[in-house]
Amino acid sequence: MPNSPLDNLLPLLQRLDQRLEYAIALTKITHQESTDTDSYRGLHVNSEDARRSLSNPPGVPLFYPNAKTELPSDFIPADSRLAQLQQQFELSDFDLEIIAIALAPELDRRYDAIYAYLQDDIRCKLPSVDLALNLLCPHAADKLAKRIHFASESPLIRHNLLHLVPDSTSAKSTLLAREFYLDNQIVRFLLAQPGIDERLAPYCQLIHPTISLINLSLTPELKQGFKTLLSQNSQENKPLSFYFQGTDIPGKLQTAASLAGELQVPLITVNLSVIIENKNNFQPTLKLILREAWFQKAVLYLDGLDSLYGEEQVIYYQYLIEAIAPGFGKNPDNTLAPPFNPD
Repeated sequence: MPNSPLDNLLPLLQRLDQRLEYAIALTKITHQESTDTDSYRGLHVNSEDARRSLSNPPGVPLFYPNAKTELPSDFIPADSRLAQLQQQFELSDFDLEIIAIALAPELDRRYDAIYAYLQDDIRCKLPSVDLALNLLCPHAADKLAKRIHFASESPLIRHNLLHLVPDSTSAKSTLLAREFYLDNQIVRFLLAQPGIDERLAPYCQLIHPTISLINLSLTPELKQGFKTLLSQNSQENKPLSFYFQGTDIPGKLQTAASLAGELQVPLITVNLSVIIENKNNFQPTLKLILREAWFQKAVLYLDGLDSLYGEEQVIYYQYLIEAIAPGFGKNPDNTLAPPFNPD
């Protein structure tokens, strides 16, 4: 029986559980008196809570156990989705532990209660930056240094793997007070969920082709040409792009499906004309589509490219070409050349 995607995540989640167990025990000891007498703990702050908060020096992590910080070299299987994610987005082991903290509530609602308990606030069911650093950092200096993992230029935030949300109880929150959650596309990838990201449903369709090149009404020479290109692409592991011209829309789609069938991978069709209607979301939507194609190991079929052939759309055309085929369609001066004359 093949391993479940969860099997490769369990070691990291079990490591998290050990940290949480230690944190719960420490919290219980620290708050023993108030827990027994205050039935509203987590809903208000009393004078004893304020006094107790001053018992530790500023910035000292509250829950870190005396354990090694580094993950063992064989902790994450090399062929696992977690390892693929780490390699693709250049994530550190510390980033992976943050991902585990964010992923846990997606797997089991008990983490909602645990996070609320450790944050002493029944409303805080998502982990905060402060909670993560308290769990993962051994001392105040490390806690300060590790804030960079939640900065805008960090891999987790820059690639939209993780989303920070403001403290709902305050108009302006500090970084430590901000809660975070894992992007749904990342959750689905790590758990090997079928289908396509729901945010892409208005523009995209995921198809599992049942045809290959042999089913097409093409000349033997053209079929062989496609096969040769696919074979070379597979050996060199380089991106391969085809530009289909003409008015035969079903024929172009069928050809794309046959290429995907030849490779035995899914096909994701994208309606660019619908995406361009909402110009403000064009770039983030395209990023989401490209990441979905990578996660699905799918062939990407972009329909409606002509909707970007206009002076007003040139910036979107440039962004698209740069994203899917760096170097394609460039002039000698290294500027992108759209296939139309703005004049």
